[in-house]
Amino acid sequence: MQKAERPSAFAIWQATLPAAEKLLRADVVQNLLNQLIPNDILGPEFYFGAPSVLARDLVTNRYADNLLRHIRKHHSDVKQLCIKVSGTAPAVVTPSFLQDRKNISLVHAGLCQVFFPRHKTVA
Repeated sequence: MQKAERPSAFAIWQATLPAAEKLLRADVVQNLLNQLIPNDILGPEFYFGAPSVLARDLVTNRYADNLLRHIRKHHSDVKQLCIKVSGTAPAVVTPSFLQDRKNISLVHAGLCQVFFPRHKTVA
């Protein structure tokens, strides 16, 4: 008898994404979770590469429990997610409103509110 071959981290992640899309908003999956790169499964740990510290922190603080629950449906030995900031992942995560050029005025208004001083500056 041969042992059943263990599924790869990539195959498990691809099977998990549709369930995550049902649970979370589609823009979270598109802009955040699709940026994660499944690297390997070592013992009870599932390793990901993240494009930035912000992406790593968002996934860790908001979505890790739900993702772990869905990953465990495909690989029951996984007990923990390890997300490392990876130099090979894309460094820039483009928000969905920047992909649509019709909403460029929204970006302009936001930048004006953030970068123009509200009070007279003292030299």
